[in-house]
Amino acid sequence: MGLVRLTPTLSQLIIRQIGDVGGPRADQVSAELDNIIAWAKDAPRVIHRNFTAVGNVLTGEDDLMTFSVPANTLATNGDYLEIFARGNFANNANTKTVRVYYAGVDLGATITATGASAQSQVWAYDVVIVRTGATTTKTFVTTWLSSNAAAGPNTQEFSRISTPAATHANAHANSTRVSGPAQSTSAAPGIALNARP
Repeated sequence: MGLVRLTPTLSQLIIRQIGDVGGPRADQVSAELDNIIAWAKDAPRVIHRNFTAVGNVLTGEDDLMTFSVPANTLATNGDYLEIFARGNFANNANTKTVRVYYAGVDLGATITATGASAQSQVWAYDVVIVRTGATTTKTFVTTWLSSNAAAGPNTQEFSRISTPAATHANAHANSTRVSGPAQSTSAAPGIALNARP
């Protein structure tokens, strides 16, 4: 995902096109372009966002939202992906469960709500997936579940660190899945993925 200079003579070409009368020297333009490229390379990029409301349709585990993270998004050790997922449970007492997956692996921080307390609760995931090697990652997951859609203190807060394997040269699916009775468990107002080289 890195941005690189296509040619070392780009600054010379720009100066030839616009002229350098009264302007900066070619070496100064080149240095400035290098600074811009270095800044852009390290800038975060939103690679996906979806704020369409969805709900589950099956009685077993069902994908609410999924996105295939492009190959080589995490190209260098230390590159990381931020995933933010938010949703709310339906206004009923059915048992509801939400999980987040990356590269087919459940990241292990499950949100579960049961009984009357499950009505209209708001849930959230914040996930950071860090490349630690060509086929290794470290993930940090924090989950929240609040008492209802209007307000109130969190009834569950959970953080987990795990190390799922993923070959970063390949594309990988990220998904938010929910399980529970059909048409009654959850709506997901949004998911966003940011890549940070």
